[in-house]
Amino acid sequence: MEAVIAIICGELEKKLSKKDEVMHSARAMALEIQKSVTVSDLEESMSKVSLVKDDDPFPEVKNGILPIYLRLLDKSMSLQSTKNDDETLELFMGLVAALSVLSGANVAEALVRRTVLYSNSILERVRKRALVFIGFLVAHVSEELREGSSDLVSMMEDAVVLRLKDKSKTVRISAIEVSVSFLDAKCQSENLLNSLLWNLWHDPSAASRGSAVKALPINEMTIEHVIQRIRDSEKSVRVAALQALTATLDSVSLMSPDTFVEIIRGGFSDRCTATKEAMLSLVFCNWIEVLDYDLLQLLRQVDLFANEEECGVLISEIMSFLDACNDETPDYLNVVNIQALRASLVRQMGSFVQSIELKESATAEETFLFRLALCKGAKSPDMLSPENYKICSSLDTSELCNQIARHSLCLKNAIEEENPNRQEEYAFHCCHLMYIAGFVSISEEGSKRHFINFIEQFLTSRDTPDGLIDRSISTLFGFERKKIDSFGMVYRVLHRLSREVAEETKDEAWINARYIAILAPALEISPRDAIDEDFAFEISFMIAASITDTADDIRELAVSCLGKLGFFNPPTRVLGGINPSLLELALNEKEKLAIRSQALLSLCDLAMLSQEELQRQQRPNDSSSFVQALETLIRNSNPSVVALVGEVTMKLLLDGRSTERKLLASLVAIYFDPNQNKMDTEFSEARAVGSSIRLHQLLSVFFPAFVLKSDLNRDMLVGSLGLALEYSSNTKSGKSSKQGPRFPMLKMMEYIMAISENESRSVAISVCVQVARFLVSAGSLPAVQCRAFCSFILQHVTKTQLDSDANVRELNLILEDLRMIVQDESALESLSQAAGRLVDLEASRPNDDSALASDSDSTGSDSELSKTSVLADSTNASTCSSSKRYGGRKTQSIA
Repeated sequence: MEAVIAIICGELEKKLSKKDEVMHSARAMALEIQKSVTVSDLEESMSKVSLVKDDDPFPEVKNGILPIYLRLLDKSMSLQSTKNDDETLELFMGLVAALSVLSGANVAEALVRRTVLYSNSILERVRKRALVFIGFLVAHVSEELREGSSDLVSMMEDAVVLRLKDKSKTVRISAIEVSVSFLDAKCQSENLLNSLLWNLWHDPSAASRGSAVKALPINEMTIEHVIQRIRDSEKSVRVAALQALTATLDSVSLMSPDTFVEIIRGGFSDRCTATKEAMLSLVFCNWIEVLDYDLLQLLRQVDLFANEEECGVLISEIMSFLDACNDETPDYLNVVNIQALRASLVRQMGSFVQSIELKESATAEETFLFRLALCKGAKSPDMLSPENYKICSSLDTSELCNQIARHSLCLKNAIEEENPNRQEEYAFHCCHLMYIAGFVSISEEGSKRHFINFIEQFLTSRDTPDGLIDRSISTLFGFERKKIDSFGMVYRVLHRLSREVAEETKDEAWINARYIAILAPALEISPRDAIDEDFAFEISFMIAASITDTADDIRELAVSCLGKLGFFNPPTRVLGGINPSLLELALNEKEKLAIRSQALLSLCDLAMLSQEELQRQQRPNDSSSFVQALETLIRNSNPSVVALVGEVTMKLLLDGRSTERKLLASLVAIYFDPNQNKMDTEFSEARAVGSSIRLHQLLSVFFPAFVLKSDLNRDMLVGSLGLALEYSSNTKSGKSSKQGPRFPMLKMMEYIMAISENESRSVAISVCVQVARFLVSAGSLPAVQCRAFCSFILQHVTKTQLDSDANVRELNLILEDLRMIVQDESALESLSQAAGRLVDLEASRPNDDSALASDSDSTGSDSELSKTSVLADSTNASTCSSSKRYGGRKTQSIA
């Protein structure tokens, strides 16, 4: 037996010393060693070593060889090695694993148990080597041994699963790499796969997530998980996910249109060049090759009708890449691929031209591809040959217009039949054919006049569906102004509607609807210099007539148009006619929410633009002031109105268009109102009109941004705390709320202080002043709430570094009055300690005039501004006496 051991060890040493001559696999090396040992004098004994049968008649031979394998394993685990020796050490472990598996199930099981113990070692390098050895064992386990020793495989798998959540990043990566052996051997369980998915989603290390992406096989169950990693925060993980999809040639067959959309949205990101390059590699080396360079089929795979925007991004990126390949071709592509794709593109464009010449309808994919290729070819002529581009740009404009008319009529019939699929198809054809017709008619004056006359007739025809007007106007304004005077065309259409068509149809309701349907998108897209004041004044009458229409959708569009019209009118006309009309709509309780919201948003846009409107907002007693309307609406009983007004108020405050403290205090109270949040349970989406969920999300970003913008905003927020506490303690009717104690007022105060504090100054005393004012003016409060407020004041007066300034003196005066009102002993104790702290501070400060003068000079005008904004009494109170200082309200005992 000793001779056998010596021969094996000798062969191991010889093989490991000649690293360049090592066999391609450890199993082949093990078989070679067995062959060389078998021809020795101990041939009979060694033939027993290689048995894998359970009924081994010579167990003592295996028992004799097992200690050698165990010693070899122990040596490989404990060996101190450098990075240069790691490859040799792995070859050694692979060889030991192959020999042990060939020696039978009993030997393999013994080594597995020993390896599992090593996988729980304290040393990180030992755990990593144990995992590597498990991977070698799984790779060499035969199918017969796997079926006969399922517990053996389960034991190794459990050890790997445990290490997938190891505290060490490198150990987790090793466990993920070893998992590939289980997946390749098709002996993994659901537990291992779920553990890998956990690492894919939740592992804090980007390297671990990237390894998990590479380890997972791409199939119907895992492809969605891999695709989600395209949106990972780390570049390496995004690239790894795209590379994994690229390496799987059958991934296209596993993908739905929604899957394509997710990949396109995440992959074509301008923020990361590496991600975009990996995405292009996926498109060219996988998708296009699998689909045999057929871009039309690729558009069908993505579902053009459902995902037109993503299809546009995909085709535009492909064409831009083809254009870039004129200068340099990437390493992962060759010239043959580029030429094949170019030839396919030209062939598919020619198919569209042929359909038009034969007066046949082209497919939606052909139309879409032709439009994008034509526009791209005009910007980059090298992408298409001059001959092909000339053919494409010489299409018959009249035939294109005829096809638009036919598709429009089909669309009208589909609307009457209530067939949404056909409606989408015909609308798609009309819009893209319209753009192609306009594009190819620009170069020739006769074709251009024919196209413009057709569009004017198309927009004023009763056969043109209303749903096509918006997209038609958007298409027209997509051209450069020097090529087609888009608003001039709209101007002529509107005049024709108000004169010729009105005389023909006598249908005033239809004319108003069509007028607004054309005007709404035109005003949205037009630059401010496109409309003169006279024409703006003229169309205002038609908009005013549409506001009184019986159809709610027409009225909503008309209100939107009225607001946009203000951008094209002089300020006097806006303030004299447009603003009062919008204010009346916004304040009308009987009006529908959608119309009121349009009026509010329009007023907000005008206020953000017009300086005169801003001056008017500041008039305190002006009933027509927009700010006055906001103060009224923000306390509305309808939570949807409150949410809508809250968004408008945030815009005005953040831009500095309004400095009204009442509005800011209302936003603070809304943000912390638990009843306001409960009212919004019926909203399923934050994008819904008047969503309190959306408002709460915006407020969580608004307050920190508002404070960081300027010190004046910080003082304004702190100064609004008293009003916010007052609003929070009362219901909308002004009576004390039974749910007052449950309102998180302390949380509100801590939040305002937390976001307002900075390194240069403290606002704790300013906040305490606001809280103390509220306690005096609130009257009767529950004892528990009163104690909490007084404790808050004591806590921050004690821990804050105080300066004898106006804030401290003001707080001292208020606390004196407050101690005469409060009757609760615990609250009085807190107030007494806080007042004592302030008195001691005043006594320790020098009171000579020079010190005061020096203090005044050092603070400067900025300090005066801050002091004025912080100490401004929201209730117009003075500081002469307790009754006068707090607004003349009769103070009551706070029990």
